[in-house]
Amino acid sequence: MNGQITENTAKRPFSDRQSGDIPITPPRRLTERALALMLVALFLWIPPLVGMFSLDGMVFGLPILFVYFFAGWGILIIFCALLTRALRNAAQSEGR
Repeated sequence: MNGQITENTAKRPFSDRQSGDIPITPPRRLTERALALMLVALFLWIPPLVGMFSLDGMVFGLPILFVYFFAGWGILIIFCALLTRALRNAAQSEGR
């Protein structure tokens, strides 16, 4: 082949792709949930909202702001894991 493009390679640029393969796309509701999760994560850490939790109080001996940051971060990680699992399951069930 020596790097030359033949009729077969022009039709199938990726060697692992079969001619009848259809790209796997996640269900629309999962895509919308992923976008919503990203927007929630973005808005959780905008300065006006963070300023609301910049209080002098303590929770379990930690400043409220630290608890807000780390609890929000942990909850987002959990939701990302659940969403990733749902996306993976949808891709596997579609591929069967």
